[in-house]
Formats: sequence, structure tokens, C-alpha cells
Amino acid sequence: MNKLMLLMCMVLITFQSHSAGMYEDAKEFGINGRCLSDLKSLTDYLKPGGANLNLVNPSNPNEYNSHHIGLQRNADGSTAYIVTLSPKNNNCSYSYSKVTSFDKDNCAVIRKKIDSLGANIKLILDQQGYTVLKNLDNNTFIVMTERNPTACTVIETQSV
Repeated sequence: MNKLMLLMCMVLITFQSHSAGMYEDAKEFGINGRCLSDLKSLTDYLKPGGANLNLVNPSNPNEYNSHHIGLQRNADGSTAYIVTLSPKNNNCSYSYSKVTSFDKDNCAVIRKKIDSLGANIKLILDQQGYTVLKNLDNNTFIVMTERNPTACTVIETQSV
């Protein structure tokens, strides 16, 4: 019971957001410089907007993984992001997932947009409304799911 109370207290403490942005909040929490630099690069790429939430160990953010979540609405749906930073000494590894729900474009339209970016894309799977792609340039996986003839969910994920 004591462990559960401690966990709940830590979660409540860390569910704070200063609403400045994912990167700015992480900086205020004292995330190590290398992880902060990686998060800055990711936020520049992902461009999260709207609500953000940082789950950080308040007593020592440089010893434990932190999770940074962003949510936003788009003209054609919505997007959720989660970035996990794993500090170790002066290094950092990270993973991110970006889930976008397109309400007005099907997966064929989204696939054409991805192909037009000029990245080195390899088709891994394409069957029954599911498509899995791998960007060979940056080792990112993209999973597309056809929700209906005019809607598609896209998941982009990478671990470094």
C-alpha cells in the first residue's frame, strides 16, 4: 500500500506542465544537456503544439527515464506524440512515437505524400488495409491503418 501511495504522489507531482512547450518544460525540470539537445531536435522535427505533459522524476531527472507527451488538433484530424528520454551519464538514448489521425485523407493519399518527400522508403508490408514502411535514411518505421475509405491513422516511431 505504501508503494502505491508513493507512486501516486510521484505521478501527481510530475503531472505538471508549465505550458511553455515540451522542450521548455523539460529544461525547467533539469533534464541533462544531451537529452535536452535530443529533445530540442525532436520537437523541431515533430512540431508539437497544443497541450503537453512531462512525466519526470522530480528528485533526480537525470537518473530516470522521462516521458514527454504532446497533443494537438489539426485541420484534418489530431496528433499525439510521446518522447521517452533515457539518460545515462552524459549520454542519452531516446524513442518517440507520433500517432496522427487523418479524417479526410485515406492511406493512399498519405502514402503519396510520404513518397513525395524523397526519403529512402522501403515497403515492409502492404495488405488488408495495413501498410508498414521503413525510412532507411533514419531507421524510422511508419505504420498506416485504413480506418475507412476516407480516413487513415499513421504511426511513426523511432528508437536511437
